[in-house]
Amino acid sequence: MFLNHCVLNQCKENSHLFSFPMLSSWYAHTGYARTGSAHTEFAPEMGRFVVMNLDLLVLLPFQIGLVLLTAHALGALAQQVGQPRLIGQMTAGLLLGPSVLGTLWPEVHGVLFIRGQTPLLALVGQVGLSLFMFGMGLEFRLSGWGELLPKALRIATSGFVLPFLLGCALALLLLEGGAEYFGAVPPFIATCFLGLALAVTAFPVLARMLQEYGSIHSRLGKLVLPSASLGDGAAWIVLTIILALLSAGTGTLALELILIALYLVLLGLGTQPLLNWLWPRVAEAVRSFVLLALLFVSVYLSEKVGLHAVLGAFLFGLCAGRSEAGRSTVTHTLLKRLEPFILNFFLPLYFAYAGLGVTLGQLSQPSAWSLLLLIVFLASLGKVGGCFWAARALHMTVPLALAVGVLMNTRGLMELVLLHIGFERGIITQKLYTLMVLMTLITTALTPPLFTALRRRFPQLEVN
Repeated sequence: MFLNHCVLNQCKENSHLFSFPMLSSWYAHTGYARTGSAHTEFAPEMGRFVVMNLDLLVLLPFQIGLVLLTAHALGALAQQVGQPRLIGQMTAGLLLGPSVLGTLWPEVHGVLFIRGQTPLLALVGQVGLSLFMFGMGLEFRLSGWGELLPKALRIATSGFVLPFLLGCALALLLLEGGAEYFGAVPPFIATCFLGLALAVTAFPVLARMLQEYGSIHSRLGKLVLPSASLGDGAAWIVLTIILALLSAGTGTLALELILIALYLVLLGLGTQPLLNWLWPRVAEAVRSFVLLALLFVSVYLSEKVGLHAVLGAFLFGLCAGRSEAGRSTVTHTLLKRLEPFILNFFLPLYFAYAGLGVTLGQLSQPSAWSLLLLIVFLASLGKVGGCFWAARALHMTVPLALAVGVLMNTRGLMELVLLHIGFERGIITQKLYTLMVLMTLITTALTPPLFTALRRRFPQLEVN
């Protein structure tokens, strides 16, 4: 359903963000497939796919190379100044996008990133993102946290509810602006989505940051990581509900909800028995390919029922983690081998691609920059304030509670995925998408210097 229409709908809005577009639909609507032209069209019975234009085959590797070189160069530069690599990689997309390159050298930008060709970059990035989310789901565990679980749950709840409510209040204010910030979606969905966008914490970015600071095994790290993980889990649940309601609103409500429920039940109850049955019956040499095949079946089905590919990958990993396959050395060896390629190839493409969708030209009015400051303030107030209040209620010291709040205000991959979904599904407009991506950059960039200042002022934060 969504796969067949996302590219067409977003191209009409000059969008840069797409999720697993069907190439047949894309070519049909962008003019690359015309009967009798040099761009040969397959017969309908052959799947309506078309032969790729030679220019695409030449340009795509060049786009990937340019984006990767820029992303890694700026990512390394960001690390040198104490920032996460994500900041530099997103900045690379912003520099290569319409805001900088498109303004300074529009002819060059028009050749490199012409309309209709950047979705292929998104396709490459989304494949890697699905693999990454599968790994996250596979390793997501509530066990092993012991006595920290109740504390983490309270911090995660407070750090989720307060920014969610502030985001909902902001959405109600922005809805008065008509179609400037939200698409043609029910106000309830728009309100809940913006609330969720302010409530997300970037667990992977936070884990990497704590590891670089050597704080991952400190009492602070052992408390913050479970809190962030629980918060992300809650975010996925809320996002699933939002997408289910959005999908149900485009067709027969009962049918859409039944399909989503069947998919979730099939995934939840069928994945573990299926993998336990298959694993001993499949040769060890092909077990990895069987697991990946089932992963992409889940990704496909999640799109077909109206959810999202990322959710399908994460949920499959979550369910597979309880099976014999999820606990096997074959699976963990596969993830270990894929990890460098995902982190150094796929995810930089995805981060840079998110930056390509930012259009600073839409923020020409002073009111837009005032709104950006308001969004940053509300997002930080909700996260830092909510987590600080919960930590103080657990009798933590003021410095430790403040450090928890500052770290939980980190955003990154999860936020970008959420904004990507909202943009491509038409929940938010490109203007609000730009504002929210900039908020993500600012709040994530503020975390390292604030946390460093706290560590220097209060060395006891590092006590193991």
